Amino acid sequence: MAWETTEWACGHTGNMQLYGKMSGRYSRVAYEAGKNCMACWLIEQWVAKCDPRATNPSGEEVLQHAEATK
Repeated sequence: MAWETTEWACGHTGNMQLYGKMSGRYSRVAYEAGKNCMACWLIEQWVAKCDPRATNPSGEEVLQHAEATK
């Protein structure tokens, strides 16, 4: 078990816990780096489904706020 710092395609960085052989860990990090982080993925899902959680109380879309905080 190991922790790896990763930068996702959305530009956010974070740590992820990895299991298994070293070769499997490296391929998992490469795979995850090509995707958005969990927070950006979740916001995209909310926007696609017109979920009210996609906007914060001021009416600004959370996705735009997330992009600005990178």
